[in-house]
Amino acid sequence: MLRHSPRDTFAALRRALIDLSLLPVLEMVRMSLTAPLEHFVAYAGAAAIAMAGYGSSRGGMRIMACCWLLAGILEYLRHFSPGRHPSIADFAARRSER
Repeated sequence: MLRHSPRDTFAALRRALIDLSLLPVLEMVRMSLTAPLEHFVAYAGAAAIAMAGYGSSRGGMRIMACCWLLAGILEYLRHFSPGRHPSIADFAARRSER
């Protein structure tokens, strides 16, 4: 049986957040949740797993700040994804969800 550490799981989730955030609009698939709730679940789950993996060595505030920074960078990079556009409102929703 393969065993994965929370750090490995967080790395995979971070990659999934990047890939899914930058999908072209025609390839996007939404869950049955509202977009803000979907973002909350994704980022809160990733942050929780990161905190489990890095614990006191990184600190919760640093982990949350890195997730916030990642969300901002991904929002900006939507300029380069076909059919997508960055939105300060989307970024603010992600920020307020943490």
